[in-house]
Amino acid sequence: MKIGEQPVLKVLFITFICLLLYSVFMIKLFGSMDITSDVEKNGYCKQYGEDWNNKRGINICEHKYSYVDNTKPIEFTEQDFRNLCPQNNFLSAKFYSDCFHKSGSIV
Repeated sequence: MKIGEQPVLKVLFITFICLLLYSVFMIKLFGSMDITSDVEKNGYCKQYGEDWNNKRGINICEHKYSYVDNTKPIEFTEQDFRNLCPQNNFLSAKFYSDCFHKSGSIV
C-alpha cells in the first residue's frame, strides 16, 4: 500500500519518530519548570535526615516527630534552597534534579 508516493510503513515510522521526539520534548519542558518545586524542597530537607519533610507551599523543614522530641522547625530561604538544589537547565541531560530524587515521594 502507498499513501501518495510514500509506502505506509515509512509514513508510520516517521509519524512514530515525531511523536517520540515530541513526547521527550514535553517531558523535558515540564520537568525543567517549577512544577516539581515542592518535591525538590522535600528533598532539600532530607539533608537533615530521613525523617525531615517540607510542608507544601512553605520554606520550612519539619521533623516528622517534632511533637515528641521538641525538634524546632528549620526555615530556609529560596537562595539556600537553590544553592543546594540548582535548577536544571532546559538543555541538560537530566529530567529532574538530585533533590527531586532524594525526596523519595511526592509531598
